[in-house]
Amino acid sequence: MPTLKQKRAFQLITENYSSNNPKPIGQILTGAGYSISTTKQPDRAVVSTKGFQELLKEAGVTDEKISQVMSEGLAAIKPLFKNNNATGNVEQIGEVPDHAIRHKYLETAIKVKGYSVEPNLPKGNTYIQNNINPSAPSAKELAEETLKLLMEKTKRPVDNTPQQIEKDS
Repeated sequence: MPTLKQKRAFQLITENYSSNNPKPIGQILTGAGYSISTTKQPDRAVVSTKGFQELLKEAGVTDEKISQVMSEGLAAIKPLFKNNNATGNVEQIGEVPDHAIRHKYLETAIKVKGYSVEPNLPKGNTYIQNNINPSAPSAKELAEETLKLLMEKTKRPVDNTPQQIEKDS
């Protein structure tokens, strides 16, 4: 049986989805009375619970309904048009799969049922430390050393003066 918090969260979530300015799920759950630690893992801590799943079922969001809508969404198509130069009109010449819509249907259905598993990515700012060795050779020095080594291995004299470079070209 759903708790009062689950009922309140469900009501706020459904209102939020129809809003012109939707809020993040964490903010909605905080408004429903959940702790901040719970709002950090809404799928596991709220959506996938028995009580919340019962509320979804009562609202008609069942596995069967999701399967039906997913099936319809995964078959989404969009019209294909072309300009008719003879008449100057735009005419529909066929239909093609609408992959963007198909993906959205699938993604939404997975999230609603709580099957989604978000990766444990770091939250907030992520910094990468680069250690620079001041005694390391510069790119120019490194290129010159590499060229010298290659020339020695191929038994060619190393002369990188502009005259020699033009002669070699």
